[in-house]
Amino acid sequence: MSKHFSLETEPASWHGTVVHPKTPAELAGIVERAFDYRGDVTLKLKTGESLVGYVYNRQPHSPCPYLDIMLASTPDRRRVPYHQITAIIFSGEDMAFGRSWEAWQRKKQEETQKIYRPKT
Repeated sequence: MSKHFSLETEPASWHGTVVHPKTPAELAGIVERAFDYRGDVTLKLKTGESLVGYVYNRQPHSPCPYLDIMLASTPDRRRVPYHQITAIIFSGEDMAFGRSWEAWQRKKQEETQKIYRPKT
């Protein structure tokens, strides 16, 4: 499953989106979205290698911009220079999709009320 990407329109959920960035600016924008994504992504590299994992850091303003990814299949972490990335696939489920801050607050308030409700 893949969805088409445009910088002008953001999907409701990135899950399933495949992006082949055409410019360094587009790549930087997609890396930012991958960093904000709460699920695994698949990076396709110029070497033909595919890396699946969670993007936990990125340095877009470094002389050689890079991202850091925790690999899903091993405890290893990898640093990947942006210029090595040919595609980013939002392959894992976004664990926070559809869960707003307001919904979280309501849930916590309900839990607190249950705990501190006076016994009659």
